[in-house]
Amino acid sequence: MACQSQSCIEPYLETFIQSFADNNYSSWTIRNYRARIRCLGRIMDAEGIAPCSLTADLAERLARKVEASANGAIKFPTLARQFAQHLIDLGVASPPPVTEAQAIRADIAWRL
Repeated sequence: MACQSQSCIEPYLETFIQSFADNNYSSWTIRNYRARIRCLGRIMDAEGIAPCSLTADLAERLARKVEASANGAIKFPTLARQFAQHLIDLGVASPPPVTEAQAIRADIAWRL
C-alpha cells in the first residue's frame, strides 16, 4: 500500500491510533493501522471528501477501493468504519440520522 503521505485526516489520526496503543496493540499493528488510515485520508483528499462528511458506510466504500492485504487481521473496510466512528465521537462528523424504526424503538423503551 503506497498511501503514506499526509492528508486531511492528520489532525485526528493520533487520537485514533492512541486508542490501539492504550489497548496494548503491537507496534507493528499500530504502524500498519496508521498507514492504512493515512491511505483512507489520501483517498478522501482525491475524492474531495472532508472529514466532517465521512460516514461509516462511505468510509467502508472508500476502503474497498484499495487492494486487500492478505496478512492483516483486521480488514481495511472495518478499520475505516472505526475511524469514521472516531470522527463522530470527536464531534467532527455527524452521526447518521435516526431512522423512523429507531425512533419508535427508543420511544417504546422510554415508556417502559
